[in-house]
Amino acid sequence: MQQQAKVTFQNEHMSDLHIGEAVRLNSGGPDALIIACNGNEVTIEWQDGVGKHECTLPRACVHAIRL
Repeated sequence: MQQQAKVTFQNEHMSDLHIGEAVRLNSGGPDALIIACNGNEVTIEWQDGVGKHECTLPRACVHAIRL
């Protein structure tokens, strides 16, 4: 029985993201700002009527936007 090679999601259209860049979740939502990058993960921060929020997600979950 042959083992299949491990497949990693890659998309040649994904640009490098940097701290301070504006992003949005691929599924929608508010504009956010990248506050940390660690390998294939980014930490984003956004504000709403309640206050500031922060979460760390896989890079593939966000895309850069222009404000």
